[in-house]
Amino acid sequence: MVFVEYITRNENNIDNTLQLKQKMGTRFIEGNKTAAVTIQRHYRGYYTRLYFSKLNVAAKIIQKYWKGYITRRLFNDIAIKTFVFMSIDYYNKAATIIQKYFKGYYIRKHYFDVKKNTKWIKEIQKQNDAWSKIMNDYNQNICNKFEIIHKEKVKCLIIDIAYKHHPMLRTILRKGVFSGNGNSDSEFEKLVRYIYAQINKKKLEI
Repeated sequence: MVFVEYITRNENNIDNTLQLKQKMGTRFIEGNKTAAVTIQRHYRGYYTRLYFSKLNVAAKIIQKYWKGYITRRLFNDIAIKTFVFMSIDYYNKAATIIQKYFKGYYIRKHYFDVKKNTKWIKEIQKQNDAWSKIMNDYNQNICNKFEIIHKEKVKCLIIDIAYKHHPMLRTILRKGVFSGNGNSDSEFEKLVRYIYAQINKKKLEI
């Protein structure tokens, strides 16, 4: 009986020990599982934060280089447009200056070369004075209206002949072309202007 009780007692102790160890093992497994879940949660949080931190850094780098590219491109476009406008303005000013000096040179060469044409202008002036004297003499001898009209027709005829045979009368009529004085007309010029005025006023037919 004693042996049986001893065995029974040992069996109970073994059962209690096994149950205790089983409970401890269960607690250990649950503790490990909880620890693993906690570690996984914290690791996933850390990995997620690290991943988004890298994405944020990469996005900032991309934005920095993109903004730099856009700024350089915009600056290049502005620089090119500014250079083109400045070049056009520069060449326009240069062309204006060239035209100004060329026009001055052309006018001096073809219209104001007085030294070269002095002899020729004096000869023309003598012819003009002769014509003026003849026409003034004729003008002084006519008194009545019929003679005045006849005189104007004759003057018109003389002007027509002068236009056909006198080269200076076919040019632009400017003061001093015949007299050599740029501030006043010669007698011949005054007479021609007067006859023109009379022709335009009375519309005489030649």
